[in-house]
Amino acid sequence: MAESEKDQIIRKLKAENKGLQEQIAYLRRKLFDHKSEVLNPNQTSLFEKENSVFNEPEQTGDQSSSASNQVRPKKSKKKTRREKVNSKVPVRVTIIKTADGKCPAGHSGIKPIGTRYVREEFHFIPARAYLEKIYEQTYKCEQCAHDTATSGLFKPLVPPALFPHSLASVSLVAEIIHDKFVLGVPLYRQLSEIRRLGYQTSEATLANWVNKSAQQLLPLYEEIHWHLCAALITCKVMKLQSKF
Repeated sequence: MAESEKDQIIRKLKAENKGLQEQIAYLRRKLFDHKSEVLNPNQTSLFEKENSVFNEPEQTGDQSSSASNQVRPKKSKKKTRREKVNSKVPVRVTIIKTADGKCPAGHSGIKPIGTRYVREEFHFIPARAYLEKIYEQTYKCEQCAHDTATSGLFKPLVPPALFPHSLASVSLVAEIIHDKFVLGVPLYRQLSEIRRLGYQTSEATLANWVNKSAQQLLPLYEEIHWHLCAALITCKVMKLQSKF
């Protein structure tokens, strides 16, 4: 290779190297150099309004210098306490009275003349469990015994159990189904809470209750499903008829 060709290649590589170095320097300046914020040298805290880090807004090429073109964020209306509590929540009114029925000076014979609003509190009552022992009362009708020449004994009609030979109640099974399918709580996690309340059972028992409940509710589900499908078909037919 001639000496002149080598010199040309060297000059070309040097020019490419210089161009790459300029690009690297430009990118470094864009990434790491100071921006256009105006800093307050006497600032002491990031969150104090008087000594904040930025005392002037940053202006870029895409922003307009006119204040009229700046979009101000809309402030959401602050909700009052009445809007935070559902109107269907039951309300209990508590009036604080004197413990001994006397004034601070110890005089009796005081009488109330009014009340003054103090505050509101939202209360929560944790789950409580109890065991219900159900008995049926036996009665005797003297008139029936005289008229029919029998003992005249009778018993009232007892509501059937939700599941025969089981401790399951409507409230307990409803809570299990609600927690599983509405709150997404698995049965094994519900089991620990039920055991803590005093009922020692198994996860298989809870699953069996859920399955039996589904079987009992299946006719109701199918009836609702049929009515919804019929209503949907009627709406579609009416919508098609309105086009003609």
